[in-house]
Amino acid sequence: MLWFHSASTKRLRRMIEAIRSRDFTLHFSTEKLRGEERALAEEVNAVVSEFRETLARQEAEYGSYKLLLNQVNAALIVDDCNGKVLWMNDRAIADLCGFRIPRLEMLAAIHPEIPEILASLKAGERRLLRLRRPENNDQNGGARDIEWKVSMVRYSREGCDQRMFSIENMQGVLQQTEVEAQRKLVSVLTHEIMNSLSPIISLSDSLLETLELKERERAKYQANTERTPESAEDDENAEMMLSAVRAIHRRSEGLLTFVENYRKLSRLSAPQKERIAIGAIIDDLRALFTSSSPSLPFPASATPVTYRIEDPTEELNLDRTQIEQVLINLLKNAQEAGGSEIVLETRANRAEGIFFITVTDNGEGILPDVIDRIFIPFFSTKQKGSGIGLSLCRQIVTAHDGLIHADSKPGRTEFCIQLPLY
Repeated sequence: MLWFHSASTKRLRRMIEAIRSRDFTLHFSTEKLRGEERALAEEVNAVVSEFRETLARQEAEYGSYKLLLNQVNAALIVDDCNGKVLWMNDRAIADLCGFRIPRLEMLAAIHPEIPEILASLKAGERRLLRLRRPENNDQNGGARDIEWKVSMVRYSREGCDQRMFSIENMQGVLQQTEVEAQRKLVSVLTHEIMNSLSPIISLSDSLLETLELKERERAKYQANTERTPESAEDDENAEMMLSAVRAIHRRSEGLLTFVENYRKLSRLSAPQKERIAIGAIIDDLRALFTSSSPSLPFPASATPVTYRIEDPTEELNLDRTQIEQVLINLLKNAQEAGGSEIVLETRANRAEGIFFITVTDNGEGILPDVIDRIFIPFFSTKQKGSGIGLSLCRQIVTAHDGLIHADSKPGRTEFCIQLPLY
């Protein structure tokens, strides 16, 4: 009996130690056991098995939650209410610091106001901040304003208060929302204009055909008839009417062509992405640039382009045709700026998972009161511009989950594209 009591005590102690250390590989063989000793071993095995299943289920749930939180398009940081960081999602690491930080105060490296702002947030409060942040890809020390949305929720876990901060770069969200709104607006406008133009063109075409036929008949009649002041006045009125109808018909067809160009914005297909080396795209641009064919976008006499490609073998997941069109549009604009130098540069920021493509020229630049409107459909500073090129560029880049923005000052204009590296 003492032996049974000692063996049972050892089994219970081993079970408790296993549970405490979360080692649920423990299992007692019951082949040589009988009676109460066997029953106790079976109960211990059952308890350990239940703990093992519970832990596996919790770990699976934790993995699912972690996966979901890593897919959120915002930086999430959890602290212990005293500034000690307990957890960060992948977006926070990539967008903010490039590594896991131990304390919130380290966010001052991004902007000195951020730690203070986070500390002053109340639960459920949301703030929209406009902070100036240095450009990671600008070797000249450039910076630009970025809008951030910050919020905080407070909760308790295992009896300890914790805070979860959400820091979201609003540029991509606002750009995507604006592109979608513009696309819907263009779709509605072109639909309504087309519905109004079609009968006008049809009626003016029929009327023009009738008037031209009568004009030919009148000319034949007048060739064999003596002219009078009354007939001269009738001829003048007929010519005025014919001229007016021709103007209506010509302008209607011109407006129809104009509207058709904008319909391209609402008809842009979803990108057909594939892994493609950036060097292959650059080779296509070089071929277009060096060709002297007038039908190609780069005449041989245009401002030459300097290519600074960090790694031509770098592969991206993108629609080759669409991205090539974006770069063609940007290079054409750079050539039309009238400068003597154009530089297309690519580089990768692996810490943040971003691939940068910049097109820079030393032309006359873009006026400050104009640069905020250059991506708006219908807007153009060119006398014969359609206002569709840059808007189409932003729509394509946004469809690739990227960003595009422009910075300009006299003698230097830069268009920067940011695309996901992975």
